Amino acid sequence: MPRLCWVMLSLLLYRGSAGAQGWEDGFEGKSLNARWNWRVPVTGPTFSLQERPGWLRVRLPMRAEGFNHWSEPKPVDEAPQLRTPAPEGDWELEARLHLQQFDAEGQFLTGLVVGVSDQLLLTFGPVQAPSLPGGPKTPEAWLEPTGLSGFFRTPGEARDLRLRLTRTGNVCRARFCREDNQWVEAGSYLLPGTPRFVGLIRKTFSARSALVFDVDY
Repeated sequence: MPRLCWVMLSLLLYRGSAGAQGWEDGFEGKSLNARWNWRVPVTGPTFSLQERPGWLRVRLPMRAEGFNHWSEPKPVDEAPQLRTPAPEGDWELEARLHLQQFDAEGQFLTGLVVGVSDQLLLTFGPVQAPSLPGGPKTPEAWLEPTGLSGFFRTPGEARDLRLRLTRTGNVCRARFCREDNQWVEAGSYLLPGTPRFVGLIRKTFSARSALVFDVDY
């Protein structure tokens, strides 16, 4: 489930201040909670709450251009996102993400997202990019602002992760946890502005990049 907290989104989102206030979405209903905006700039990506009960399943079909979000050589904004407005102040966003189906040659990034604008995103989650110079041939965890490929990379198994982004002021700190329940530091980034929204993103950037993944909370 995602959670949102003052310092929780499973998705779990916590908001960290006096008196913890936040929310958690376990994706257990028949429809998305009204707080969410399913933003799909290009038709094709779909989601389901029934295929794996208690999980949000997202599917991206093959597409010659993929469903990318990037800034070079010109801005591209085609990646589907599940968004909710970012709370004020400090907060923590957490979700468990489980990759289900992808091609060995597929190139993708999926995970948590913090948006300063539609053009400038901070994304944290599994990346596979075998065709990029030095790109991972199997999924590994990346913290990546738009335009800064591989800003912070953490090699190792990344098919089933609990992901967490913690905002303190304008600094976002990334951590993840595998089945051993040991949280791993995965970098930090100074946001250039106030976050407008948080949530989940999934993007692909090659023709053979069909992707299926599940989000527990």
